[in-house]
Amino acid sequence: MTWRTGMFLGALLLSLACDSAESQLPQGNLRVALLLASDYRHNGLSQTNGDLAARVAVDYSRAAGWFAGGYVANVEYQAERNFREPREFEVDVYGGYEWRRADWSTNVQLSRYLYPGASVDYDYSEAAANFSFRDRWFIELGAGDDYLGVFGTSYRYRGGLALPIAAQLELGVNAGKFRASDVFPTRYGFWDVGLSRIIGRLALDLRYHDNSYYGASIYGSTGEDDRWVLSATYGFAPGARSAR
Repeated sequence: MTWRTGMFLGALLLSLACDSAESQLPQGNLRVALLLASDYRHNGLSQTNGDLAARVAVDYSRAAGWFAGGYVANVEYQAERNFREPREFEVDVYGGYEWRRADWSTNVQLSRYLYPGASVDYDYSEAAANFSFRDRWFIELGAGDDYLGVFGTSYRYRGGLALPIAAQLELGVNAGKFRASDVFPTRYGFWDVGLSRIIGRLALDLRYHDNSYYGASIYGSTGEDDRWVLSATYGFAPGARSAR
């Protein structure tokens, strides 16, 4: 068994163990989910070079508003194919607080992105805030320092909506911009539109992605630029959902 396979199986076993542990947390809500997708997009760019992606996510929240969680996902970058030890996994650990008042909600979150086993130290932190109306309309702002360990300050802005339509389908539209400064300054826009449906503990999503970024770098790749992505998320625990 390779290190890569062993790490993924370990994360999957962890998610199954967390499923049975939910009954021991009466004052909170534990959610565990496994996502499989035809591509993994982050800030509009493919993180798996347009190939299949898997992610195990764990999220715990309390009624008072505090939440914490993390995920493990496979990644692959065309720009690192000749690296001795390229990134193979992305680990995100996060925590934050959410406020709710009538139809409005706001949350602030601090995340730490880790890339274990990579020959280059790409680890970085990001702070983000999300503003939502009726959990249907939202605006999200994020800022990081020392992006991917070699860049300067990064900013991302994203807004979107999720509206129910016929046949238990939900229409989702998102658009945003990403900007990084200092060593290799860059700026590009991205957007996506798609349909999703929840069937029991399974959530299906078919989404079309596009962006104004060209080529491949350690940011990610366009993954043939405009692309349809199909994903399926299964919740192991009652009330499970994808990580934020």
